[in-house]
Amino acid sequence: MKIRKNISKIASTALVLTLTGACAVAAYAKPAGGNGAADPAVKDVKKESTENIGNILDKKADKEETVYVITGSDGKTERVIVSDVLRNPSGADKIKDVTTLKEIVNVKSDAEYTLDGENCVWDAEGEDIYYRGDCEKELPVSMEISYKLDGKEISPNELAGADGRVEITVKYINNCKTTVKTDKGDTEVNVPFAVIGGTVLDNDRFRNITVSGGRIIDDGDKTIAAGLAFPGLADNFDLDEKESSLFPQAFTITADVTDFELETIVSAATNGIFGDIDLSDIAGKGELSDKLSLLDTSMKSIADGSEELYGYLTQLAAGTKELLDGINELDVYAGQLSDSVDKLYGEGVVYIDGKLKELSGGLNTVSQNSAALNAGGKQVFDSLIQTTQAQLAAAGLDKLGIKVPELTTENYASELDTLAAALNKASAMYPAAGAAAAQINAAKASLDSYAQFYNGLVQYTAGVDAAALGSAQLSAGYSESITANVELLSRKLGEFAEGVSGAAQGADKLNVSANQIAEGGKKLSEGAAEFYESGIKAILDAFEVLGPQADRFEAVLDAAAEYQSYSGIADGMTGSVKFIFRTEPVSK
Repeated sequence: MKIRKNISKIASTALVLTLTGACAVAAYAKPAGGNGAADPAVKDVKKESTENIGNILDKKADKEETVYVITGSDGKTERVIVSDVLRNPSGADKIKDVTTLKEIVNVKSDAEYTLDGENCVWDAEGEDIYYRGDCEKELPVSMEISYKLDGKEISPNELAGADGRVEITVKYINNCKTTVKTDKGDTEVNVPFAVIGGTVLDNDRFRNITVSGGRIIDDGDKTIAAGLAFPGLADNFDLDEKESSLFPQAFTITADVTDFELETIVSAATNGIFGDIDLSDIAGKGELSDKLSLLDTSMKSIADGSEELYGYLTQLAAGTKELLDGINELDVYAGQLSDSVDKLYGEGVVYIDGKLKELSGGLNTVSQNSAALNAGGKQVFDSLIQTTQAQLAAAGLDKLGIKVPELTTENYASELDTLAAALNKASAMYPAAGAAAAQINAAKASLDSYAQFYNGLVQYTAGVDAAALGSAQLSAGYSESITANVELLSRKLGEFAEGVSGAAQGADKLNVSANQIAEGGKKLSEGAAEFYESGIKAILDAFEVLGPQADRFEAVLDAAAEYQSYSGIADGMTGSVKFIFRTEPVSK
């Protein structure tokens, strides 16, 4: 029956989303804060959903919206990230939009926008616009997740690490009401949504797994557990208890567990399947069945999509292997570099630092004696001058008419030369004067010798003082610039090496998980037909109970068709919207 193939669009596509959520949607946990900065994880998720999943789940529209809902492990909403695509088939320069998003970021181009309240105009320049932002509006569908251990309610934190019989109930609440016209007048109804939720369970922890209102796929290592729900749909019709049960609002996963941990629960919600049904010319139940058969066209796309997804997951597994090899090589190099810098710091930089301090200390000690050495040398020089002065005074040169000059350390050389010349001249008359001149020359030579020593001493002490000052500055600069920086480099390289080592361990786990998920994707692709045959028929039966209420059903479908955007849509635009929920993991 054509109806059956098309109803499978709900379950099969959402199950594809469930598996995709285990490896891709999980990437946007804890996104960057609201500073407008680009968030690579969110961009990657947006690209996957809009370019691959979106083509399966939604028809093309002017505005295609994917709403990512991050929740706690109890299902309570923590953050809502909206990814929008504005299609520009006519190549317009500007696109008018309506949005309630905050912290808007263009994730694909440099196109800018102007915002006036909720009215937004993009400078598209002929291109499609891809953007994202946060939203605080109430969601049309929300979640509640409860846990039981051995029949007793328990919080997720208390459940982490526990053993026993566990029950996880995922309930969806419809918060989106609108007023429609029916044969009984204006009636308030819930906008209909179909939701698929699921998780991937580790068979080492979970056994004897069952799902109420859903299906499980076991590949030996992992089990995919998924359930289907139609929150608020049964409330739109006059149904008895048995008929209402055909449109569940929750599903429960039950299993025996050891050391409980849960990676994440991913759910996908859409109203698109209801909005695509046209009941404008239905006369009764038979025609309703015929109209439902319009859903048939997507079954082939779902089968192709699950096979294509398996191909993507295989590529992911291969890519993580390359990542693991690269990080392991980086781990080796980082360790070697860190060890080398540690050795440089301990055996080289620190040693030189110590020797420079010793040199500076020694030169400083010598420099402290410079003043005393200079003073002593000057005192000896002055004493020699005074002795020479006294000897000249006692020589009786005044009897020869020669005046003895006042000698100093600065003038002794010239004055003694003058005096010797005068005595040599007088030697013609007084022979003893020549001998006196020779003695004066000898005294001058002695003073010259000491003057040379004294000047050398002054230069030496000046050099020691300069060396002491320079070594002190060198030692201080070396400690501040080289020792401190190499120590910082050594410490940071150690932290880097530890981080790379941790990344290598994480990459190894990622590689193992990617291979397991790829194998699960293969099982999903192979099991799509079985899921349809054993699960979708029940959904068809559920839809067909609505035949007697065709007028009400048509009004509900009109409500679905009118709901085209969560964050806002401009007049005249067509829209499509889907919601993807991801919970925080439960772990010790």
